Amino acid sequence: MELQVSLFSILGLSVIAFFAVAISVYQMRKSAKSMRASKNPSSCLSFLLQGESLIDATPEGYALLSHPTRDPNRNLVVETLSCVFPKITNILQAEPVQSTVIEACDNSGKSLRISGRGDTVRLTVIGPNSDDLMYLHQLRAANVGAELEILREVVDNSTQLMWRTDDNGTLTWANSAYFKVADRLNADRQTLSSAKLFLKDGETVADLQAKRLAIPAKNPTEQDWYDVTTSTSDLSTMCYATDANDTVQSEIAQRKFIQTISQTFAQLSIGLAIFDRRRRLSTFNPALIDLTNLPPDFLSGRPTLDMILDRLREMRMLPEPKDYSRWREGFSKLETEARNGTYSENWNLPDGQTYRVTGRPHPDGAFALLFEDISAEISLTRRFRSEIETGQAVLDKIPDAIAVFSSAGTLVMSNQPYENMWNSTATSGLAQSDLRSEVQVWRAHCAPTRMWSSLRGFVQQGGSTGPWINTAILEDGRSIVCNANSIAGGMTMVRFSFQGKHAARLHSVSRNPIELHTLEG
Repeated sequence: MELQVSLFSILGLSVIAFFAVAISVYQMRKSAKSMRASKNPSSCLSFLLQGESLIDATPEGYALLSHPTRDPNRNLVVETLSCVFPKITNILQAEPVQSTVIEACDNSGKSLRISGRGDTVRLTVIGPNSDDLMYLHQLRAANVGAELEILREVVDNSTQLMWRTDDNGTLTWANSAYFKVADRLNADRQTLSSAKLFLKDGETVADLQAKRLAIPAKNPTEQDWYDVTTSTSDLSTMCYATDANDTVQSEIAQRKFIQTISQTFAQLSIGLAIFDRRRRLSTFNPALIDLTNLPPDFLSGRPTLDMILDRLREMRMLPEPKDYSRWREGFSKLETEARNGTYSENWNLPDGQTYRVTGRPHPDGAFALLFEDISAEISLTRRFRSEIETGQAVLDKIPDAIAVFSSAGTLVMSNQPYENMWNSTATSGLAQSDLRSEVQVWRAHCAPTRMWSSLRGFVQQGGSTGPWINTAILEDGRSIVCNANSIAGGMTMVRFSFQGKHAARLHSVSRNPIELHTLEG
């Protein structure tokens, strides 16, 4: 019995010793594995990306991504690793990302394992046992240093003036462009605080925000203009000044041009009213006031087109339609046609004046209305028309048939007896008649004679040889006398009259050619 107890005791102690040794071996292996991992930090440098976000990384990975102003994200991971693995950018742009391994560009033997599954990507740096984390830090610092040199070169070669001030307004830094201007103004470059530009006595940097300021130019009679902006942080204020000389010169030229145009408009006798795209009056000239009698203060208030129409109607300066409301509703046609440049209408005012109103389009939907007083022109036209009608009426009362031809042989005018004698409607038709066609009519209604050729030559010569007289016999046997005389403007008047007070009608007329002699006097 005692022997059994001893055996069981020995067996229990053996089992306990076995488990103790196993636990010790496991701890030793775990310690060794941890030591190997500490000696090979590349196996600990890993990042897990999902979309544009960094969802996890090893502690060493987070340490590598430490940045003073940026939170760890996909872009920061790519920028950090691309200094050693430049192909990472193109590989991660593919959708979906393919699992692959890319080599370092510096022949260090390191590699980057890329594993993709959907929008999730794992990046792991693998390679020889070396201080990979410190190596990447050094490369990143070198990359940042190179970038810093580029930025310094860009800032120094910039034509834009840049400078920084502290909270007290003291100048702490400036680029070369700033100092070039400061040197020209004899500022002490050795003392930054004395090289202040743009600030006047009592002004601070806050007064420079978004302003256009001037400083003396190389030519003492001129100034250099700059657009100045500022950007303030907790510790300092950055200021930027951009050359605005071209802009200022363009604005001055534009103002001078507008002044010239305004002076030209002021001398016009035609009233000018320019409306913007909202139908409000934007520009007008003095002639508009003279023609419409609208008060200047009313026009200066930028009234709308409808307001101007209502005011003109109150002053009886509009045509009086039977239905004004419908006429005003239809006045939108004026706006549409003015924008297209097709509106032109004569306004017959109640006081007898007549205005020609014309629409002209302008850019951006604006349009202009031109008011021209054509009362004198209309009156003159009416008088000429009246004189012409009176002259035609007098001419129609003359019993002789009269036709007037131009020097080119065109029939200018004729009277009613002429049309009755020759059954002619030449002056009432749209087509012009000439001497050739009229001679054919005369020849067709008269006995054969050679006088028509002689008359045609006389008209073509402009009647320079003196009066021309001849006679002919109509088909009905009556004898007519043809007189041709030159009148003003190189024109010729041809007059036909019956010979004798009561010319006898012959019953038969010989068709043989008859040569009639020219009558003198």
